[in-house]
Amino acid sequence: MARTKVDERLRNLRAAVREYRKRGYDVIEEPSTEQLPPFLQGFTPDLIATRDDDHVVLEIKRRDELKGSNEFVALATAVNQQVGWRLELIHLASRRPAVVGPDKANLDRLVARSLAAREAGLQDAALIYALSVLEELIRDIGAQHRIKVNQLSTRAIVHDLTFLGVVGEEEADVFDRALEQRERIMRGVSAEAYPDAGAIAELIDACREVQEAMQLEAA
Repeated sequence: MARTKVDERLRNLRAAVREYRKRGYDVIEEPSTEQLPPFLQGFTPDLIATRDDDHVVLEIKRRDELKGSNEFVALATAVNQQVGWRLELIHLASRRPAVVGPDKANLDRLVARSLAAREAGLQDAALIYALSVLEELIRDIGAQHRIKVNQLSTRAIVHDLTFLGVVGEEEADVFDRALEQRERIMRGVSAEAYPDAGAIAELIDACREVQEAMQLEAA
């Protein structure tokens, strides 16, 4: 499964670098100790931008990182004491609570129910159960990536996750096939058209792939 984890801080830093350079500043991104002026020694600002009439120290912080941050207060004090220097702050949203879905043990129990139905010859029930598990996992990982899951169908969420590189094309295809099979079952097709054991195994594998992606994203 292909995955892309967007670094919000890095995205904001690159945008700031572009903006300051466009405005004629000399920019040092993540300056080293040797590149820091004496009054900034011991600090680790994200960016320094300078031109003749202005000198900027830029910090990118989540709101929860700022609460009670003595280091940030000390940095602000150091900068404010320097004539011609100012401190800029880019706020990032506080880290959202991790949505991790069922752990491996709980997922194994859910999968076992689908497998039990398959072993009992209830292929239709096995697929419907496994697909319901996958749909819940997809909605959870969609919420994890700030997709408006309450406003979208699960199929649309899968499309968005595939576009982001979170869900691979293979898992998306498995989901689509399972949806089509469930629709046929609900229309009352003959038992001969029910999904075979391989289709259910694919669906269960997709559940495990999505669950693993959620755990990695939350780590």
